[in-house]
Amino acid sequence: MAVTLVVQATVALAVALAGAMAFRRRSAALRHFVLAAGVAAVLAAAVFARVLPAWEIAAPATVSAAVQPAPADLARGSSGPPSPARADATTRIDATPRERSAIPWGWLLAIGWLAGAAAVSARLLTGFIGLRRVTARARRASDPRLLALLRDAKADLGITRAVTMLVDPAPVGTWGVWRPSIVVPPEAEAWSDECVQAVLAHELAHVQRFDWPVQLVADTLCAAFWFNPLAWLVARRLRDEGERACDDVVLGLGVADRDYATHLFDIARAAQEPELSAAMPMARPSSLEGRIAAMLNPAIDRRVPSRVFRIVAAALLLVAASIAAVRVTAQQAGPAPLQGTVYDSSGAVLPGVEMALTNEQGVKWSTPTDGAGRFEFAPVGAGKYVLEAVVPGFRSFRQDVVLEGEKDWKKNLTLQVGELQETIQVTARRPTQPTPPPASAGIVRVGGNIKQPTKVFNVAPIYPASAVETF
Repeated sequence: MAVTLVVQATVALAVALAGAMAFRRRSAALRHFVLAAGVAAVLAAAVFARVLPAWEIAAPATVSAAVQPAPADLARGSSGPPSPARADATTRIDATPRERSAIPWGWLLAIGWLAGAAAVSARLLTGFIGLRRVTARARRASDPRLLALLRDAKADLGITRAVTMLVDPAPVGTWGVWRPSIVVPPEAEAWSDECVQAVLAHELAHVQRFDWPVQLVADTLCAAFWFNPLAWLVARRLRDEGERACDDVVLGLGVADRDYATHLFDIARAAQEPELSAAMPMARPSSLEGRIAAMLNPAIDRRVPSRVFRIVAAALLLVAASIAAVRVTAQQAGPAPLQGTVYDSSGAVLPGVEMALTNEQGVKWSTPTDGAGRFEFAPVGAGKYVLEAVVPGFRSFRQDVVLEGEKDWKKNLTLQVGELQETIQVTARRPTQPTPPPASAGIVRVGGNIKQPTKVFNVAPIYPASAVETF
């Protein structure tokens, strides 16, 4: 599921960026909406994949669906190497124990992801700590003029939520959802009414558009997909387009573009402390030049997306996110030969191992491994089986297997050495004389040379004459 979510997130973010580029001649509010829709699509895909019922689409299996052979054919089994036609029935050949990697790649990837996510999350946490410090040390604005201008700006934008104005040397910014806060410097009490109106209109536009929670979700996606450059690019573009969209709101209220650009430049130059990364700062130096150029360009579209457009986009978002619940499942493969190789703990092949396969009805088929340690049962269909392996000197092997996907018809086994004691008398013999490895197999290291411990030579004790006379 993790890989699927990464792919879905990458596609959603790429489509959002492509949409923002396609609307480069439209308003910043429209581009911000497209980018926010991409962020919401990633979040909805992760939620819907767990909540919605899965729509399973069966994909055709590549294993040949031959006619089920008769029980007599199944019982014969096969002890020779698989034919080329049968070898094509499986798409994956498991590596031998000597070829298998001992590096736990899954754990290493998980640890690497956790390390990156923790580093980005620490940055977010530091930003929230900064907001909390500002909230604790700041004082509420008490100037009647500032409070009156705040009420007028809220009325102009139709905001009914309670908004707290804080006075602190921190850069101008806003944060919060249900009870948002706006911080202004102590010098704001000496600002002109036009400057205060422009600042409050910009910050209240963020409140009206819910830019802070949207940006918070985008930053959280950066923590989850820190390895994906698209997540960082979308978060940055989302912040820049949000600031420009709020600038358009200010200009739409009748503030002169040159006066607003001057106020914005003066506020950025007078900032005494670093910007609050977890807030929506008004004058970020990195984007200030582009914003001023945009607000002084009379040809730029400054309209907000229509309600019809937003409704249609939200509907498409729900449809796209519900696709996350679609899961492609392969049809049950088989019947096909059940093949594999038996090894000992050192990686050497074990010839002459008696293999047994039992289905749910109790029908049992047997076949020994050949000189290269390989075994092959005649084609069997999908279902539940019990696979057993017995050879003297090794622990008996018994495993429940389920044959569904095409890869399930390939089973490689490793037998562990059993315990040998002198009081055990081994009478069993290998069922058949193993055939020598085929010439095409090359050099094959054969294991299983384990014998019962026996006394091979007896030495009678020799006593001195004094000892013999004494006893």
